[in-house]
Amino acid sequence: DGSVSLRPKKEYPNQVTVEGVFHANKNGFGFLHVDDSEDDMFIGRNDVGHAIDGDTVSAVIKKPADRLRGTMAEARVVEIVERSLKTVVGKFILNDEKEPYVGYIKSKNQKIQQPIYIKKGPVALEGTEIIKVDIEKYPNRHHDYFVGSVRDIIGHQGDAGIDVLEVLESMDIVSEFPEDVMAEAEAVPDVPSQEDLIGRVDLRQEVTFTIDGADAKDLDDAVHIKRLPNGNYELGVHIADVSYYVTEGSALNREAAARGTSVYVTDRVVPMLPERLSNGICSLNPNVDRLTLSAIMEITPKGKVINHKICQSVIKTTFRMTYSDVNEMLAGNPEKIEQFKPIMDSVSAMAELHKILEDMRERRGALNFDTSEARILVNDKGMPVDIVVRERGTAERMIESFMLAANECVAEHFAKAKLPFLY
Repeated sequence: DGSVSLRPKKEYPNQVTVEGVFHANKNGFGFLHVDDSEDDMFIGRNDVGHAIDGDTVSAVIKKPADRLRGTMAEARVVEIVERSLKTVVGKFILNDEKEPYVGYIKSKNQKIQQPIYIKKGPVALEGTEIIKVDIEKYPNRHHDYFVGSVRDIIGHQGDAGIDVLEVLESMDIVSEFPEDVMAEAEAVPDVPSQEDLIGRVDLRQEVTFTIDGADAKDLDDAVHIKRLPNGNYELGVHIADVSYYVTEGSALNREAAARGTSVYVTDRVVPMLPERLSNGICSLNPNVDRLTLSAIMEITPKGKVINHKICQSVIKTTFRMTYSDVNEMLAGNPEKIEQFKPIMDSVSAMAELHKILEDMRERRGALNFDTSEARILVNDKGMPVDIVVRERGTAERMIESFMLAANECVAEHFAKAKLPFLY
């Protein structure tokens, strides 16, 4: 008769109903997570209903937990409150046997048990595509399959690196930036102006350099060191002043907040900021002026910071060093020592200070989480060819020591000033 009303909730007399997030297992069963204070509940494959991984569901408790026997509570899904799966990425299979669909996709998500059929659209598909689809219909008691429409063609089977791209897209990790974000990035100058330097501490005369992995694209931090006449060390840790260019409320800032972080995966990085910034003016590249935030510390031979200064600054790095180059210098490689002769004294002093700081942390009872990390090597077609152990030499641990020292210094500075601080 044209009237609209809320669907009445089904009542389940004598049964306790709970709401939570369903986590599926690829074998068909799953678990219901109600909240962090409660143990998860088991949901058998016959009690899943049409819930898929990540859905918010309403469920009735079939059997309470028995702590004496160590068994978990069991539940049965009775209603889907909210769907989590909005898009799916997969290989398109051309198949017109099921009208009115042009085919279906095979997803890498093993928790999706049902087929995903694709509606006919304006773009003709050949059967070689990797596509991203918007889910329009979900499995229910009338049909046990998904229906989706093509949102985007990610690439084609056989493209170099398509497997990695498929995984990234399936997690909604996208490389492209919106137009308003790119417009703001294009408006940022390539080099700082004289006006940008007003009020900043000029540290361009210091012997400053970056130390990163050989495959690093954006250089976030740089260091300088000096032995002082009183026997102490001056350590400067300099971080790219990104906030000078990415201002509060800007499209750049909103996009960076939505992304949360840059994502590193095998042979590529999906940056948090457009490359014009992340690899350009916000990257501490050698022999160019860069705006930074600096923590400059005076540290005794026992590892105690007795003076510090935190300031906006401008630096000019001398070299773009890699961990392996620095490790070889410390090992006495004559070629590397000659190649980077202007910073050899600094590298030696850094190794000394690192040992002091490491010993100090050990005396304080710091835990050592130094575990092996794998590194996947891929060829020019994006195919994995080897997995090696990522080595952690003195250079890697040295930079960690200096970053820890800078963090402690900044944290103490904020605490003494009684200012809020994110540790």
